[in-house]
Amino acid sequence: MALSVQRIMNQLSPNYRIRLVAGKKGIDRTDIYWVSLVEDYGTEKFKNINEIVITSCVNKTEENLLEFAKNLYLAKGRALMVNVGKYIKEMPKELIAFCNEVDLPLYAIPWDVLMSDIVKDISHILMYDEVKNVSITELMQSILFQTKSLGSQISKLPLYGFSADSLFCPMVIQMGQKESKEYDLTMKSLRICCEKVAEALSMRFVFFIYNKMAVLVFAEAKREELEQFIALLKENVTLMYTGQKMGICVGKVSDTISHLAMNFKRILPLLNVVEQQDDQVVFYDDTGVFKILVEVNDTGVLKEVFSETMGVLQRYDRENNTDLVDYIRAYIQNDGNVQTVAGLFFVHRNTVNNQLRKVRELTGINPLTLEGKLRFSMGLKIKELFGW
Repeated sequence: MALSVQRIMNQLSPNYRIRLVAGKKGIDRTDIYWVSLVEDYGTEKFKNINEIVITSCVNKTEENLLEFAKNLYLAKGRALMVNVGKYIKEMPKELIAFCNEVDLPLYAIPWDVLMSDIVKDISHILMYDEVKNVSITELMQSILFQTKSLGSQISKLPLYGFSADSLFCPMVIQMGQKESKEYDLTMKSLRICCEKVAEALSMRFVFFIYNKMAVLVFAEAKREELEQFIALLKENVTLMYTGQKMGICVGKVSDTISHLAMNFKRILPLLNVVEQQDDQVVFYDDTGVFKILVEVNDTGVLKEVFSETMGVLQRYDRENNTDLVDYIRAYIQNDGNVQTVAGLFFVHRNTVNNQLRKVRELTGINPLTLEGKLRFSMGLKIKELFGW
């Protein structure tokens, strides 16, 4: 997870005697990726967004120091640290007011402290955190896709603060159009949103991109915590991308790390189900019949069931411009109530019965019987699950 300003400051030596002066509300931002020593005024000097900037204020007045802070904020800087004591005797009131207004953390560094030492230490913190994140991501991917000996990979979990005895839950998130030019930026923003929400809820997870989907693996997460995470995440994403469609599938909530690969594999087909639902969220534990279908390793069997039922009707509808699939779906969803189906299609009940007779003629399966209803119901579920 990306580091926040506060987490970085907590790891610096107390001997630096760095003091927070303003912008306290911004210290928990969880997206710091760089630190720079800058003495120029223009925004073109800020090459990296989400960075901490340190300055000695050489040749700066109180007025252009304020301008410097405004440029940093416009360039999406995350904190400003000022060497106080020689060029700037104390923090200007206008600068403090501005940083409080925009929640830009402002820190005072005593003049006798070498800025180069602080830059070096922050750089080490950032690099160590990046290496650690890459390592735990690679380890989790190895466990998830079983690319190496599972036992040896699981034994490495404690090195990254995870217990091999913990319960893990996978989550898959799909955003908007995969082929969009802004998709990579969208996924990066999604990661930042996930990290912010998880930190606010004190939840731990590993994040990576797989086949243009975001994969999150949570450790020791309860159902209610995951629901809260999703609710807050949807709020944040809506604020960032108005109208952006986001589909979420959550695996079995409480399962061991040795079953993680199976848990993950189960939920991938459920993305097709998510796309057909209004709330765009599916928990594996709530999927009913789908639980049985995703456990079938031989998809050839499922294709056969689909072909014998909905497949026949789909082909007939396509070739004859009819709507038998819609009729049988409505019939199954309404527990075989012909009158209700007639009302939905604004037709006489005899029309519905004629459609059902046509279904029986084409498939050899009578939808009026319990066996027939079951087979067509399974065909519809398979269609939803795999998008056939």
